[in-house]
Amino acid sequence: MKVLIAGGSGFLGQHLISKLKSEGNKIYQLKREEGADFSKGEIHWDPSHNNIDFDAVEAVSPDVVVNLSGETLVGLWTQAKKDAIRNSRIECTRLLVQTIKKLSKPPLLFLSSSGISYYGSTPSEEDMTEDFVQKDLKEGFLTEFTLEWEREAMNASPRTRVVLLRTGLVLHSSGGVLQMMTKQFQWFMGGITGDGDQFMNWITIKDWVKAVSFLMKNHLQFSGPVNMVGPNPVRNAEFVETLSEVLRTPSFMWIPKSVLLFMDRWITAGFFTSTALAHRRVVPKKLLDAGFTFEDDKLKAALWDIYEDNGGM
Repeated sequence: MKVLIAGGSGFLGQHLISKLKSEGNKIYQLKREEGADFSKGEIHWDPSHNNIDFDAVEAVSPDVVVNLSGETLVGLWTQAKKDAIRNSRIECTRLLVQTIKKLSKPPLLFLSSSGISYYGSTPSEEDMTEDFVQKDLKEGFLTEFTLEWEREAMNASPRTRVVLLRTGLVLHSSGGVLQMMTKQFQWFMGGITGDGDQFMNWITIKDWVKAVSFLMKNHLQFSGPVNMVGPNPVRNAEFVETLSEVLRTPSFMWIPKSVLLFMDRWITAGFFTSTALAHRRVVPKKLLDAGFTFEDDKLKAALWDIYEDNGGM
């Protein structure tokens, strides 16, 4: 397949490109830098100015378009940061949708990134599947813009089939939440967040890229949201205890929920409430129903594999 990827230089994008190339797919990447080299599979775009080299995309005629673009969530949530998080995703998605609609031959599939932040935070212990419809518009910034982000992506339908990649915590030592937590443990600052009861909906990068490949190969079976998480979420306290055991480093720290809520009110503008403290148990119903098999379904074994493959910490 010919695959056009936006956000290919990021944590998820780099691993996905490696996976797809190993399977014989031809990869084209959208690049913001001037001087994109088409002979190297590079196509220029500038989402902030609604600009893309349409003729190059038309010449490629991609079978699949993958949207992984967006400002990182990590950082101090000033209004400027929030605007960057929202606008980077909306602008990129909107431009890709416009491009897909104009192509003489639309792609078979548009895979657009999203997040389990769609589900907000709930005291319920029930499994959150793709059937859940978010109606509460007061869930906070992250949920609100995720709803808007998904609506933008769905505008590509019915011109092409749209799948929303509702991604949880992707584990690998080279990036994401695990890289940050590893550094905390290295400095003996690892520990439980809040009451430790909130679920961490994890998936290894190996299973995440495998799932994306599965969606591409079985695209006629999927549309709309797909929960890109593993089948066995664990609570924060269990995650921290397991990571501490695998790293052979004690977890001394504990950050009380009251402290994080105070910071959210006066400093971090809701960051911890929307991320580290959010309570939701998300399961990958669509993937499991379609027969997808996870290679990493137990946290301890998954962490051992990750650190053994990368020479420990």
